Amino acid sequence: MSDSSLILSLPYIQPAQAQKHVTHNEAIRTLDVIVQPTVTEVGRTDPPQDPVQGARYVVGPGGTGDWAGLDGSIAVWEDSGWTVVVPSAGWTTRATDTLIEWVYDGSTWILPGNAVETLGVNTTADSTNRLAVSGANTLLSHEGAGHQLKINKADTAETASLLYQSNWSGRAEMGLAGSDNFSVKVSADGTTWFTGLEVDGTSGMVSFPSGAHVPHHAELGGRWIAYSDQRWVTLSRAHGEVGDAHAGASDTGADPALTWLDTGLYLRAGSRVETLMGRLRADGAEAADLTSYSLRLYFQHGPDTPDGDAWNTDAETTRELIFGVDDAPLSEGWRYLTASFAAYTAPDNGSLVIYLKPGGSYGADQQIVSEIVVGYTQ
Repeated sequence: MSDSSLILSLPYIQPAQAQKHVTHNEAIRTLDVIVQPTVTEVGRTDPPQDPVQGARYVVGPGGTGDWAGLDGSIAVWEDSGWTVVVPSAGWTTRATDTLIEWVYDGSTWILPGNAVETLGVNTTADSTNRLAVSGANTLLSHEGAGHQLKINKADTAETASLLYQSNWSGRAEMGLAGSDNFSVKVSADGTTWFTGLEVDGTSGMVSFPSGAHVPHHAELGGRWIAYSDQRWVTLSRAHGEVGDAHAGASDTGADPALTWLDTGLYLRAGSRVETLMGRLRADGAEAADLTSYSLRLYFQHGPDTPDGDAWNTDAETTRELIFGVDDAPLSEGWRYLTASFAAYTAPDNGSLVIYLKPGGSYGADQQIVSEIVVGYTQ
């Protein structure tokens, strides 16, 4: 019969052995060291001067004093001396000073490798998505300074990007997709993609491969003449600065005449009119007699002809109302105008025309002063 166990080398009680409790206690002492093994420190080479009972250490290379020749062993202070346990390959222990786990490889204690093939946090990772996280938020923070998230690709033709999905179907992507130029792409179905923005990697030049809508603001301010017959007035072709009088006039009907030659701001097909805002006030010697105003914002267009004069008849001219207001109160103080309407897209090349008609009882010397801004994209 062997004197000790095969795995942990615990001493066996032999037949007819005297003082069996000594052997038994030795086995218990060994188990007390290696079951749930933790040590105070890993790698210390000199024994502490006044260790507490049960203090355990992994002796580092080149042990001195009572630890000489015990490299890699677990030394335990018990009663008034050191009990030594020689580890076997595969044993693990955790150092309480650092909470780092160590593994004995058969000759020395090492830190286990930190590489794993897949890692799933609250979900299952796979061979394609080797790191998978399921949760409401994911936090990547700094450690005292900044923090970089690095996405690396093998070569120029490959992809390094961030992909945004809706129900597992791609909708937007930004990064280096198939080249070293930075791009932003979108898709409505995850199959057909449109590149909205691209930054050249060699020059930094920005391009918009799918086109771009750039916001503009047209200032349509000035003094609007108030005719005593309360006719509609509009901007002339030469847009006036504040203080100029817009003398162009249309008729006095419910809406201004369709065939009106003094057109306003030119817009290309596909332009979008999105906002109208500004302020107005009565002006002139008898400004109190100007009590209200009506306003129309139109898009007006006609056939595209070389001579450019084919809008002279009602049959050749098309007009679409974008915004209108009737009999809005007006006073001598500034009255703010904010128009709410759905964005309008110009169907053809044409002009943005704004008309104003004062209301009240007045002579021909009154005016309305305005500061009006139209916002649009082209």
